[in-house]
Amino acid sequence: MSNKKPPRLPVFLWIAVSSFACGGGKRDMEKVCDAEARSGATVAGDRGKVLAWIDANTSGDPRQAARDAFAKPAAEAAAPLRAAAAKVGLASCPLADALGYEPPPTPSRIAPPRALEPIPNASPLGRLAAPTNANTGKVEASGAIAQDAANAAIESAQVRARLCYEMARKKTPRLSGRVKIELAISASGAVTAAKDAGSTIDADVVTCVRGVLASTKFASTGAATVTVTYDFVPDD
Repeated sequence: MSNKKPPRLPVFLWIAVSSFACGGGKRDMEKVCDAEARSGATVAGDRGKVLAWIDANTSGDPRQAARDAFAKPAAEAAAPLRAAAAKVGLASCPLADALGYEPPPTPSRIAPPRALEPIPNASPLGRLAAPTNANTGKVEASGAIAQDAANAAIESAQVRARLCYEMARKKTPRLSGRVKIELAISASGAVTAAKDAGSTIDADVVTCVRGVLASTKFASTGAATVTVTYDFVPDD
C-alpha cells in the first residue's frame, strides 16, 4: 500500500473554486429576489407558481431561504430573505418586499364623499379644487396597447409601488423624488424588460418599484412600451 498523500490543489485553484461557489450563490440569490419578474407570476396572484419557478431554477442556500420565507406569515417572511440577500451583497430583494406585504384591512362601510362647497361670497372661480395625488403613477403607453388597458394594469400595482416609497420613509420621513420606469411588453402581455428612465429618488425605492412593475401582467395584445412615472411626496 502506498503512503503517498493525494496532491494538494495549488492556491490559485482553491481561490478560483471558492470564487465560483460564491458567484453561483449570488446568482441564485438574484434569481430568487427577481422570481416574480422572471416567473411571470406574483406572490399575490399565484405564489405557488413563483415558488415552483424558484425550485426549478435555483439551488443551495438561496433556494432554501426562499422556501423558508414562503412558509412564514407575511410579518416574518421578509426579514430573513433580506438578510440572505445582504449576505451575498445584494442591496435589495423585491421578493422579500412582496412576501412581507400585508394589505390594509378593508373597511366595512365607506361613507360617500362630501360635495365641495363654494367659498362664501366668492365668485364661481373661487370654488375649492379637488386635491391631487402626486403619488399616483402617470402612465404613457405606445405600440400595440390601448392607454386604458395600460392604465388598468398599472392601477393594480399602485398599492405595492407606494409601499416601496413608504418603507423608505421609515429611514427618511421627508423623502421625495421621482421614479420613472420604462417597460417593454410582449405580445402575450408579459413584461420582458424594465429599466430606469430618469429616476431621481433613492436607488432602493427605484429597485423596489421596478420589481413591482416588472411583475405586472398586461392584457394580451402586441409588442408595446409603457412608461410609468411616480412623483413621490409625503402625504402627511
